Amino acid sequence: MTSPSWRKFLLWAILSERNFCVLVLQNKGKFTEGKAIGSNLSNPVIIVGAARSGTTMMRDALSRHPDLGLVPYEMNGLWHYGISNIKHDMLDAQVHFTPENAQYIRSELARILASTGKKRLIEKTAANVMRIDFVHAVLPDAKIVHIVRDGRAVVASALIRWQAKPEAGYLMKKAGTIPLSRLPKMALEYGLNRIKGAVSGRGHTMSWGPVWPELASDMDVLPLVGVCAKQWQVSVKSAFASRIPAEQIMQIRYEDVVADPENVFNSIASFLDIDPTAPDFQQHICTQINDGSADKWREAFSSEELKIIYSVAGEVLQELGYVS
Repeated sequence: MTSPSWRKFLLWAILSERNFCVLVLQNKGKFTEGKAIGSNLSNPVIIVGAARSGTTMMRDALSRHPDLGLVPYEMNGLWHYGISNIKHDMLDAQVHFTPENAQYIRSELARILASTGKKRLIEKTAANVMRIDFVHAVLPDAKIVHIVRDGRAVVASALIRWQAKPEAGYLMKKAGTIPLSRLPKMALEYGLNRIKGAVSGRGHTMSWGPVWPELASDMDVLPLVGVCAKQWQVSVKSAFASRIPAEQIMQIRYEDVVADPENVFNSIASFLDIDPTAPDFQQHICTQINDGSADKWREAFSSEELKIIYSVAGEVLQELGYVS
């Protein structure tokens, strides 16, 4: 990278997120372009679901299994390797897949798996819910667990995330998955996103979570609660529209998981072909998963906000049986 490029990067990074800038400078020597390596990457486990649907809960529970190694952070930048000009997450397997980007993604995931010392890898990136067919093209032997949650609960949780400040340490971990040649550009885009959010008067970042092509136009006409509802709707519809073989994807409900975790995880273990009686796995399921937050959304919205949610996502809520 040339010196002028670094100066531009520093300028925008400082304006956007001072802590992120410092961390990148301290760790820039750790970032590599990523070489293809020969580690085995057979039958990885991919967890998908609309953001704030319980995907992290699912990932953390499965990571307690002795056979499964964990990617501890989301890797959206990695999944966009070679197609960084695409500014949304609805990647089309027929259009955006290439052997080159598939090889790079697989080699990076294999590198992480090798570092865990485990047999199989668990990966959870929220935006993958919008591109399941693309994920399947890259990882044709992956088993995919799709978790669905009541859109009203998702919106209540997503509203908090849209308005929260980012954690610099988490951003640093995610930056490690981005090729060095793309890091300054993505840092600039991130900084601009923060700046635009600040000057827009909206009181939140310009985008958070999975991005669909019409996000910018939707934000012009919808309040934030409506944007969150649209994000859930697009995520769920995209997942159900995927065309991967039925034996490679399992649909589960968040509400079923928290109501009866032992039975649901026994079914998941059968689907993934892992031993459901592994002690740490069982202990986590029995002690750490509960339904304490399942209905908190009922206290989160005004009647007007609920009207907006139903106007945007009511049809999908009804199709899934969450409303009559």
